[in-house]
Amino acid sequence: MKDKMTNQTISGGFIFLIGMAMFTLLGGNYKSQYYLDLYIL
Repeated sequence: MKDKMTNQTISGGFIFLIGMAMFTLLGGNYKSQYYLDLYIL
């Protein structure tokens, strides 16, 4: 059970990182900065 949760968390974090990279590439500096500010707040 614990291993399954850990695997889900890791894969979720990995997908999140890929998503952030895509936003940075597609949206450029302004958009990525905007999402970063939202994430920090």
